[in-house]
Amino acid sequence: MPFENCVARAFTATSIRAHAPALSGVYGICNAREWIYIGEADDIRGRLLSHLNEIGTTLMQQQPSGFVFELRDSRERPARQGSLVIEYGPVCNRQWTRERPHVRTAHTTTSRPEERAPERNSMGYVMTGFYQEEGIRRYTFKGAATEHTSQEFFVDADVTLLRKYGIALQELPLLCRRLLEKDATGQTARVLIFSEQLMREHAEHCAAIERAAKERRKTYRRPKSARMGQAWRGPAQ
Repeated sequence: MPFENCVARAFTATSIRAHAPALSGVYGICNAREWIYIGEADDIRGRLLSHLNEIGTTLMQQQPSGFVFELRDSRERPARQGSLVIEYGPVCNRQWTRERPHVRTAHTTTSRPEERAPERNSMGYVMTGFYQEEGIRRYTFKGAATEHTSQEFFVDADVTLLRKYGIALQELPLLCRRLLEKDATGQTARVLIFSEQLMREHAEHCAAIERAAKERRKTYRRPKSARMGQAWRGPAQ
């Protein structure tokens, strides 16, 4: 299903401020020949202006001239973005979903116990590397359903949003792996997106845990001892 409004507006600061709302939704950027990028954001106007101010990125090298958008609830955005990417095949999204050589390998550790993933996906995942382009970091995982069968999976995340939601870069690989583990489609979805909505939910979850911990500290009071101060009062006369 195409964009609800297929009439492109000029990809200029004046046009974006006049026509793009500061609301949740998905958007597409194009030129006269092809679709360049399809994304999703809490603030469509802000994200489009951010793209417009980029210098030397692959997106801007395609000489974008227009944009479209449609309003979507934050829960609907990732799925809607995915279906539009499949339908239009924008050049930047295609580049981010290709397999590329790993530029770095890393092993992740965490001092916090992992949350138990829902029993929906029995495949095990091991991170084998990542690369980054234009603020999008792609983590590569090897998924093994059995001892003799394995394939690669990918999770994309916009690292420019991490500070907004208080997520440490070192924490991101674990969050991406959990996303794979919770994926109901299991072995069929090889490319997933750790979206802004998921970042927000993680931040809210962490904040709720911190609030609960503070409440527990407030309610705990060390009981007063009847012998308190005896050391300095001395024997009674």
